Amino acid sequence: MKITDRLTVEHQLLRVMMAAMARWLEAGQPAEVLRARSALLGEALEDHAQREETYLFDVLRPLTPAAERPVDMMTVVHAEVRDLLEQVADPRREPIQRIWTVLQLTEEHFVEEEDSLFPMAERLIDAETLARLGQAPERSAAA
Repeated sequence: MKITDRLTVEHQLLRVMMAAMARWLEAGQPAEVLRARSALLGEALEDHAQREETYLFDVLRPLTPAAERPVDMMTVVHAEVRDLLEQVADPRREPIQRIWTVLQLTEEHFVEEEDSLFPMAERLIDAETLARLGQAPERSAAA
């Protein structure tokens, strides 16, 4: 499976988790419950972001100057989501609006990757390399 296909499948799975989070937000779950569930979503998003950064962004960025800006923008969104999830975890802060922001940013990010970045990668990276990157090992628990 190509890395772009693998990442797209991960997007679909993460969207299921994000939809569940939206339902919990709409149902008025208590802040403590939302924080705990956000931590789980955050772990899944972080695992995915690490895979994107290591197995796609780091490979794509040096191929052409045209890839630098889109990859950098994707990396900025990863950092923004990490920061927001840290804020959600802080019991001194109100989590609800931050969680909504995470969901919105992440969905927009996925669409941008699927519509622009992944097709660019498929044009610039040969099929054999895309397949090899798609078979890369999972991030270790120690990472």
